[in-house]
This record gives sequence, C-alpha cells and structure tokens, in this order.
Amino acid sequence: MAVRVMWYNIRCSRPVDGENTWPRRREAVARLIDGHADLAGLQEPFIEQIDDLCTRTFPAGDAARPPTDKIDFVLVDPKWTVRRHAVLNEPLDGGYPSDHLPAVAELGFHTTQR
Repeated sequence: MAVRVMWYNIRCSRPVDGENTWPRRREAVARLIDGHADLAGLQEPFIEQIDDLCTRTFPAGDAARPPTDKIDFVLVDPKWTVRRHAVLNEPLDGGYPSDHLPAVAELGFHTTQR
C-alpha cells in the first residue's frame, strides 16, 4: 500500500493580502491537495480555511480539529480516521527548538471505503 503525504503551509487568511486573499486561493489550494495527497498536514490555516478545505477536498473525511487557537491541522481523506492527536509541548534541554510545537497523530486506515 502506498500513501501520498503532503505538508503544506497554506498561509493564514488575512484581508490585507489583496489579490492573494484566501477566497481567491482556496479553490487552487483544494485542487492541489485533492490531486496529490491522501494525507495533508497544514500549517497556519484558520479554522474557516479548514472548514473550506474539508468540504472541497475530503468531504467525507475527518479533520483533526483541536481548539481554534491552534494553527497546524491534519486532513485525511475517507480512507483514514484520526484516532488521536496531540501537540508535544515538552521542553528539550530546558527550551524549545522552534517557535512552533510539533503535532502528532495516530491514524487508522480503512480497507473498505466508508
């Protein structure tokens, strides 16, 4: 079995982006994800962007949807289920190696389509 995985910083939705605002980018981002990924790890989306992408890319799938103050999400198509997910917030050597905390997810694969 092969799995197509994509990590993608889709940029948050901000009105000051002018011609690059989310409403002008969302269809292209959805087509890119849908055409290339069974699993998409997203960086910096707002919850509204997650909602948009779930309805356009993986309409029957699950979204690992932590509280709205988080900025990284995992989208899966209907062949997958997010069993559990977490943000790893333990410091290493007394500090954090990045301004973003890592996230992990345990996924289940469905051998038959839901």
